[in-house]
Amino acid sequence: MWDEHGVSHATIERAAARFWGTLTLGAHCNGYVADAHGRPTHLWVARRSLSKPTDPGMLDNLIGGGVPLGQSPLEALQREAFEEAGLAPTEIAQATPGRMVALHCDIPEGLQREHLHVYDLRLPPGRTPENQDGEVAWHQCWPTPWLPPHKAGSRPTRPWPRWTLRCGLGCWRGMTRRQSR
Repeated sequence: MWDEHGVSHATIERAAARFWGTLTLGAHCNGYVADAHGRPTHLWVARRSLSKPTDPGMLDNLIGGGVPLGQSPLEALQREAFEEAGLAPTEIAQATPGRMVALHCDIPEGLQREHLHVYDLRLPPGRTPENQDGEVAWHQCWPTPWLPPHKAGSRPTRPWPRWTLRCGLGCWRGMTRRQSR
Protein backbone atom coordinates (compact mmCIF):
# COMPACT_ATOMS: atom_id res chain seq x y z
CA MET A 1 0.00 0.00 0.00
CA TRP A 2 1.52 3.28 -1.18
CA ASP A 3 0.71 6.81 -0.26
CA GLU A 4 0.48 9.73 -2.69
CA HIS A 5 4.28 10.16 -2.51
CA GLY A 6 5.01 6.58 -3.58
CA VAL A 7 6.07 5.44 -0.12
CA SER A 8 5.10 1.86 0.74
CA HIS A 9 3.50 1.42 4.16
CA ALA A 10 2.18 -2.15 4.03
CA THR A 11 1.61 -5.07 1.68
CA ILE A 12 -1.56 -7.05 1.07
CA GLU A 13 -2.49 -9.89 -1.27
CA ARG A 14 -3.14 -8.40 -4.72
CA ALA A 15 -6.45 -10.28 -4.97
CA ALA A 16 -7.74 -8.19 -2.02
CA ALA A 17 -6.77 -4.85 -3.54
CA ARG A 18 -10.10 -4.22 -5.28
CA PHE A 19 -12.07 -5.04 -2.14
CA TRP A 20 -10.02 -2.54 -0.11
CA GLY A 21 -9.59 -0.05 -2.94
CA THR A 22 -5.81 -0.02 -2.62
CA LEU A 23 -3.47 0.98 -5.42
CA THR A 24 -1.98 -1.75 -7.59
CA LEU A 25 0.53 -1.57 -10.41
CA GLY A 26 0.13 -3.27 -13.77
CA ALA A 27 2.36 -3.78 -16.80
CA HIS A 28 0.74 -4.32 -20.20
CA CYS A 29 2.12 -4.50 -23.71
CA ASN A 30 0.46 -3.79 -27.04
CA GLY A 31 1.86 -6.16 -29.64
CA TYR A 32 1.53 -4.89 -33.19
CA VAL A 33 2.66 -5.44 -36.77
CA ALA A 34 3.62 -2.27 -38.66
CA ASP A 35 4.01 -1.05 -42.20
CA ALA A 36 7.31 0.29 -43.64
CA HIS A 37 6.64 3.68 -41.96
CA GLY A 38 6.18 2.15 -38.49
CA ARG A 39 2.41 2.68 -38.39
CA PRO A 40 0.45 -0.28 -36.97
CA THR A 41 -1.42 -2.36 -39.51
CA HIS A 42 -2.39 -5.15 -37.10
CA LEU A 43 -2.80 -5.53 -33.34
CA TRP A 44 -2.21 -8.76 -31.42
CA VAL A 45 -5.23 -9.50 -29.23
CA ALA A 46 -5.36 -12.09 -26.44
CA ARG A 47 -8.50 -13.70 -25.08
CA ARG A 48 -8.26 -14.37 -21.36
CA SER A 49 -8.79 -17.95 -20.25
CA LEU A 50 -12.30 -18.79 -19.03
CA SER A 51 -10.71 -20.11 -15.84
CA LYS A 52 -9.24 -16.71 -14.89
CA PRO A 53 -10.89 -15.32 -11.73
CA THR A 54 -10.75 -11.73 -13.04
CA ASP A 55 -12.34 -10.85 -16.41
CA PRO A 56 -12.58 -14.44 -17.72
CA GLY A 57 -12.98 -14.73 -21.50
CA MET A 58 -12.51 -11.01 -22.12
CA LEU A 59 -10.18 -9.56 -24.74
CA ASP A 60 -6.84 -8.25 -23.54
CA ASN A 61 -3.41 -6.95 -24.55
CA LEU A 62 -0.75 -9.26 -25.95
CA ILE A 63 0.87 -9.25 -22.49
CA GLY A 64 -0.49 -8.04 -19.19
CA GLY A 65 -0.05 -8.66 -15.54
CA GLY A 66 0.29 -7.31 -12.06
CA VAL A 67 3.52 -5.93 -10.71
CA PRO A 68 4.38 -7.82 -7.50
CA LEU A 69 6.32 -6.38 -4.61
CA GLY A 70 10.03 -6.34 -5.44
CA GLN A 71 9.63 -6.05 -9.22
CA SER A 72 9.58 -3.01 -11.47
CA PRO A 73 6.92 -2.74 -14.19
CA LEU A 74 9.56 -3.65 -16.79
CA GLU A 75 10.65 -6.72 -14.80
CA ALA A 76 7.02 -7.84 -14.49
CA LEU A 77 6.54 -7.34 -18.22
CA GLN A 78 9.62 -9.43 -18.98
CA ARG A 79 8.31 -12.27 -16.79
CA GLU A 80 4.81 -12.11 -18.25
CA ALA A 81 6.17 -11.98 -21.83
CA PHE A 82 7.25 -15.60 -21.70
CA GLU A 83 4.32 -16.85 -19.61
CA GLU A 84 1.57 -15.25 -21.70
CA ALA A 85 3.09 -15.06 -25.18
CA GLY A 86 6.19 -17.27 -25.28
CA LEU A 87 8.41 -14.30 -26.08
CA ALA A 88 12.15 -14.58 -25.49
CA PRO A 89 14.02 -11.96 -23.44
CA THR A 90 15.63 -10.62 -26.63
CA GLU A 91 12.18 -10.04 -28.15
CA ILE A 92 10.62 -8.26 -25.17
CA ALA A 93 13.76 -6.14 -24.81
CA GLN A 94 12.54 -4.31 -27.94
CA ALA A 95 9.40 -3.05 -26.14
CA THR A 96 9.19 0.72 -25.82
CA PRO A 97 7.59 2.36 -22.80
CA GLY A 98 4.50 4.43 -23.37
CA ARG A 99 2.52 6.30 -20.78
CA MET A 100 1.24 5.33 -17.39
CA VAL A 101 -2.55 5.17 -17.33
CA ALA A 102 -4.21 5.82 -13.96
CA LEU A 103 -7.44 3.88 -13.37
CA HIS A 104 -9.90 4.72 -10.63
CA CYS A 105 -13.32 3.16 -11.07
CA ASP A 106 -16.08 1.41 -9.18
CA ILE A 107 -16.45 -2.23 -10.19
CA PRO A 108 -18.54 -5.11 -8.77
CA GLU A 109 -15.54 -6.35 -6.70
CA GLY A 110 -14.98 -2.92 -5.11
CA LEU A 111 -12.77 -0.02 -6.19
CA GLN A 112 -10.17 -0.52 -8.89
CA ARG A 113 -7.21 1.79 -8.44
CA GLU A 114 -4.32 0.90 -10.70
CA HIS A 115 -1.35 2.57 -12.30
CA LEU A 116 -0.99 0.75 -15.60
CA HIS A 117 2.41 0.97 -17.28
CA VAL A 118 1.83 0.49 -21.02
CA TYR A 119 4.53 -0.67 -23.42
CA ASP A 120 4.45 -1.20 -27.19
CA LEU A 121 6.18 -4.04 -29.02
CA ARG A 122 6.50 -4.29 -32.78
CA LEU A 123 6.48 -7.95 -33.82
CA PRO A 124 7.60 -9.11 -37.25
CA PRO A 125 4.99 -10.50 -39.63
CA GLY A 126 4.67 -14.23 -39.10
CA ARG A 127 5.71 -14.19 -35.42
CA THR A 128 2.82 -15.84 -33.59
CA PRO A 129 2.67 -15.57 -29.78
CA GLU A 130 2.10 -18.84 -27.90
CA ASN A 131 0.73 -18.94 -24.36
CA GLN A 132 2.77 -20.98 -21.88
CA ASP A 133 0.83 -20.78 -18.59
CA GLY A 134 -2.80 -21.41 -19.56
CA GLU A 135 -3.96 -17.88 -18.70
CA VAL A 136 -4.63 -17.01 -22.37
CA ALA A 137 -7.15 -18.95 -24.47
CA TRP A 138 -5.83 -17.63 -27.80
CA HIS A 139 -3.96 -14.87 -29.59
CA GLN A 140 -5.23 -13.37 -32.84
CA CYS A 141 -3.75 -10.70 -35.08
CA TRP A 142 -6.46 -8.17 -36.02
CA PRO A 143 -6.24 -5.41 -38.63
CA THR A 144 -6.23 -1.91 -37.11
CA PRO A 145 -8.88 -0.10 -39.20
CA TRP A 146 -11.46 -0.87 -36.48
CA LEU A 147 -9.50 1.36 -34.05
CA PRO A 148 -11.07 4.80 -33.57
CA PRO A 149 -9.14 7.67 -35.13
CA HIS A 150 -7.21 9.88 -32.71
CA LYS A 151 -8.48 13.41 -32.24
CA ALA A 152 -6.40 15.98 -30.40
CA GLY A 153 -7.61 16.37 -26.85
CA SER A 154 -9.99 13.42 -27.07
CA ARG A 155 -10.35 10.91 -24.25
CA PRO A 156 -11.30 7.26 -24.62
CA THR A 157 -14.51 5.76 -23.39
CA ARG A 158 -14.85 2.03 -22.88
CA PRO A 159 -14.91 1.22 -26.59
CA TRP A 160 -15.97 -2.40 -26.65
CA PRO A 161 -17.60 -4.21 -23.74
CA ARG A 162 -15.74 -7.45 -24.55
CA TRP A 163 -12.39 -5.81 -23.71
CA THR A 164 -10.98 -5.45 -20.23
CA LEU A 165 -10.98 -1.81 -19.21
CA ARG A 166 -7.20 -1.87 -18.76
CA CYS A 167 -6.70 -3.25 -22.24
CA GLY A 168 -9.10 -0.85 -23.92
CA LEU A 169 -7.30 2.15 -22.44
CA GLY A 170 -3.84 0.70 -23.05
CA CYS A 171 -4.59 -0.15 -26.68
CA TRP A 172 -6.15 3.23 -27.32
CA ARG A 173 -3.11 5.03 -25.89
CA GLY A 174 -0.61 2.86 -27.72
CA MET A 175 -2.23 2.78 -31.11
CA THR A 176 -3.10 6.49 -31.19
CA ARG A 177 0.52 7.22 -30.25
CA ARG A 178 1.71 5.06 -33.17
CA GLN A 179 -0.90 6.19 -35.71
CA SER A 180 0.00 9.85 -35.28
CA ARG A 181 3.51 9.28 -36.67
